[in-house]
Amino acid sequence: MRPRAVVAWMAAILSLGLVLSGCGTPPPRLDQHSWKAYSDRFVTADGRVIDRDSGTPGITHTEGLGYGMLLAEAAEDRRGFELIWRWTREHLRRPDGLFSWRYGPCPTRGGDCVLDKNNASDGDILIAWALLRAGKAWGRSDYVDAARAIAAAVADTQIVRVGGTTLLLPGSEGFVDGNAVVVNPSYWIFPAFSAFAQAFEAPVWSTLSDSSLALLRQSRFGRWNLPPDWLKVQGEQL
Repeated sequence: MRPRAVVAWMAAILSLGLVLSGCGTPPPRLDQHSWKAYSDRFVTADGRVIDRDSGTPGITHTEGLGYGMLLAEAAEDRRGFELIWRWTREHLRRPDGLFSWRYGPCPTRGGDCVLDKNNASDGDILIAWALLRAGKAWGRSDYVDAARAIAAAVADTQIVRVGGTTLLLPGSEGFVDGNAVVVNPSYWIFPAFSAFAQAFEAPVWSTLSDSSLALLRQSRFGRWNLPPDWLKVQGEQL
């Protein structure tokens, strides 16, 4: 990545952090220069967000789409937001209301397609959170309704109880093995949990937040005493 692109990308991320932290009155917004630098590099004309540093050309992940929507809302780019949301729902939405997490080149089909139908719960949560923020900011009840439906689908299918602990599955398939569950702490987007609990009057998100914070305190390993990317929870064993 070129130095100028690195600077623009970091400016966008730092600005987004300020926006989502709620610091200042009114909250700071993402400046148009940073948003343009981001969208020029990562967002196509039809609203697809490309992960240009994945190592595989032409790959799209739901996490990237969710972040793109959050940045568009922070930059107050309604058209850009709608383009990303439209592409996401038209290409990746599953019958259960969640989203296939990976999309990219399909040489056998002569184009692009869904490469993995499994969802990624952090991508789903980011998309729902962006929709909720945009719906509130711009008076779009349809966005709020869409956010509510996605959050409910995540809660119904991805939030589980294991040994008295409430956990978020990273996806629908592949993370439960008998009485053991594999989780990814980097998927726990605590501000989104809080927003869902308040906006949708859904206490399960507050319970998930409390359980996740408690689990983070218990699952610190190694020289730096930090939690891992991936963690197996099996009864009281971590």
